[in-house]
Amino acid sequence: KRYDDCGGLAICAFDSVDIRDLMTSLFPDSFLQFDAFPVIEAALHNGTCNVLVSDVSQIYGSELQADLNNGTYVMSDFRLSLNRISMVTRTGNAGDQEWSDVLSGLFAGMFRATQIGLGLDPAACQKTLEDPRRGSGPISFLDPVNCVGNYAEIFGRSLSTKILGTPKAYTQAIDAPNLGSLRCRDCENVLLSSPTLREIVDRGSLRCGIYMDQERNYTKTSLPVLVAETYCTAVAVAIFQGDPGAVNITHFTEIDASVFPDDFDVVAGVSGTISLDGPPNLSYDPEEPSPWWRATVYFLEDKYYLDGVEYNGIGKDRVLATKSDDEDDSLARLVLMVYIATVHAQRIGIGRSTSHEMPLFHLLGDGLSFMLKDVVAFAGNYDEVLTESLRASDGQIGRGYNKVLDKRALTYGTPAVWCSLTGSCPPEELGTNFGLGIYMWDSSKIPDESEVMVLENLGGWLGGNADDPFV
Repeated sequence: KRYDDCGGLAICAFDSVDIRDLMTSLFPDSFLQFDAFPVIEAALHNGTCNVLVSDVSQIYGSELQADLNNGTYVMSDFRLSLNRISMVTRTGNAGDQEWSDVLSGLFAGMFRATQIGLGLDPAACQKTLEDPRRGSGPISFLDPVNCVGNYAEIFGRSLSTKILGTPKAYTQAIDAPNLGSLRCRDCENVLLSSPTLREIVDRGSLRCGIYMDQERNYTKTSLPVLVAETYCTAVAVAIFQGDPGAVNITHFTEIDASVFPDDFDVVAGVSGTISLDGPPNLSYDPEEPSPWWRATVYFLEDKYYLDGVEYNGIGKDRVLATKSDDEDDSLARLVLMVYIATVHAQRIGIGRSTSHEMPLFHLLGDGLSFMLKDVVAFAGNYDEVLTESLRASDGQIGRGYNKVLDKRALTYGTPAVWCSLTGSCPPEELGTNFGLGIYMWDSSKIPDESEVMVLENLGGWLGGNADDPFV
């Protein structure tokens, strides 16, 4: 039944499985019309519908783009759902871990190239194409940058020249998939079917190693190390039905990235890049695939290094890793769900004191049905994990980018690349202040002679100049 201001409400929604499931859970069917994007776009224009719901990617570049730009329509700052577009590879027996590693390295390389000022280089690309050894040696992650461009260049060519950033503050960067249905009728109990988890259960404890990176002078009281301890214990809590004592944590400062240490089930504190230690590795040898399985990122550093110089911008990600095993990835999937539980809890307003409101979880079998409740009852949501770790830390490292992306955020009528994440925002005077420290620039309107960033060379001024005022 319709009441008051909702009497004339008519919602046109893009007809996809995710949006249909979401909207029917929020509104009665009489309010909704589902169809292809051109149909609902026309319905909005002719007044048949007064609200349009769609993926942002559908709206950008459509005729609605101009209407958003001139103020005819307004895009809400409330996001019904956050589902980032990703590439997917096979796992398990049908999987190809080497191919998955190549894709991970490709994207990491393009983002890092944006930070350190590497970009499209036709001359270097042509040299690679003419190399008689091409196709027979290690895979280079520098070649895609030379031939296609860095992340910002690709973004600028494909979507928009707009740049968004918070030059004097950190943006939110912690993300996790949204949870859909967690029910399963025939999912096997991985605590029994997984050889890895069966061994951990029989042993009676989880062995977790925490690598303390000496490049950042990490100690046992450093914030990332304390966060790692919480997540290591939370994994044990999930496996052992709420028991935080079922974990043995070992701290160490030296690591051999060529092997996964047999002394541990899970290792925290390593970097998720192809090279787990030291500078970024721009090559990958398919004859020597990584023995590490990156389960999830739990912490992002707010500095990165180039030739020994420290710069602002997202640095190494700190991950929870397991041993790579095409036959059994159950432990990695469980570790990922532990992290997702803390992020999801924060997004839906659940903390340690209300952990009983977390849903049951059946995707890893009946033996882990209560794991989301157990994890949040112990660790709390992501913000609680960070806040409590920060309080106990030595204070040398701040929260930085480690804030959860929630459903409410600044929206705008055109896509924009975030320069805050690379630490290479243009000068404030060349942008528009949106308030709250947020600025937007248009690279096409920044004069080349200003010797500041243009999109074709995003981050280019970072090349070894530690005294640059914008770093």
